[in-house]
Amino acid sequence: MHPASPLVRVLQTCCRWAVFAAAALGCPQPAHAIVSGEEVSAATTSLDAVALLIGTNEQWPACAGSVAGTCVLVAPNLVLTAAHCLLQPDGLPWPELQRDFWVRFRRGAGGGVSNSFPGPGCTGEFQERRIVSISRVLGADLAVCTLESPPVGIAPIAVEYRREPVAGEQIIIAGWGFSGECLGEGNPWRLRWAGGTTAAGQQGTLLPINDCAMIPCVVCARSGGGQQGDPSVQGWAVPNLHDSGAPVLVQVACPGGSVELRVVGVVMTPTYAVGVRAWHELGGSPRLVSTLACGECAGDHDANGLTAVPDIFAFIADFMGSDARADVDGVAGVAVPDIFAFLSSWFGGCS
Repeated sequence: MHPASPLVRVLQTCCRWAVFAAAALGCPQPAHAIVSGEEVSAATTSLDAVALLIGTNEQWPACAGSVAGTCVLVAPNLVLTAAHCLLQPDGLPWPELQRDFWVRFRRGAGGGVSNSFPGPGCTGEFQERRIVSISRVLGADLAVCTLESPPVGIAPIAVEYRREPVAGEQIIIAGWGFSGECLGEGNPWRLRWAGGTTAAGQQGTLLPINDCAMIPCVVCARSGGGQQGDPSVQGWAVPNLHDSGAPVLVQVACPGGSVELRVVGVVMTPTYAVGVRAWHELGGSPRLVSTLACGECAGDHDANGLTAVPDIFAFIADFMGSDARADVDGVAGVAVPDIFAFLSSWFGGCS
């Protein structure tokens, strides 16, 4: 990738601030909390898949480790995170047999919740799973990690890579970092969420999150002014230290008024996320399945509420171009079975 590319510039900025945070806080493994977010209640199960990423010395238990970031369960035994959470502070991979990574899910197998990480400790209502393999993709700050075994009673949040978010789209960010406006300030390591929007500007591989900047404090301003905390500014999702890898989520409306969450990206800095679609476009493996959410119809390919001839042409164009939007059969990858899945839905109509 060209050194002047936006992704490289953002990664360089991320690394500079990660080094600053590590020096200021004495953190052995920097990662990027939800500023002024709302703590997720124990009664809320939809965000149980958002977990704490913990790093330890090799063969140490997770309870002896330190926080490395946030991750999200996207399949029974797969978590998605930011790749830099799994690297040394200098950005290089850890030497073999020097580092283990664990995932701590806040809900225990019996249903109880431990919504905080008070420090090293092996007791509490939570589940921990060791990561047994890490897969990264060149060109994007993404990693898919395989767990030793799936957690009990925790539903994954499916990814949505068939489209990119558009400017101004409503999003949710959930993570385990600090709650203060400056790096390392505020109460850490409690699962919080915040509603917000994507920002105007570049979309695609990099997903801008609002219009925020670090100087080094996180200062958020909308177009025309308005600082974070201004009651006239609503709906800003602002990550902080240890929120790297936190999922960027969209809500899909379901019949009956319920909603389903979908992962469209992961946080890499307080201002940017990496779109999950980059994982597939850059050849990431294992492939991530992007299932149709409730209320969506494969036959309505242009999403205008109707099944008509233009949907056929739109699907063919995407299929011939191997575009992820043509992946409609629930199996990762664009292939012939997607044609049959689309045609079956199209002829059946969308109610």
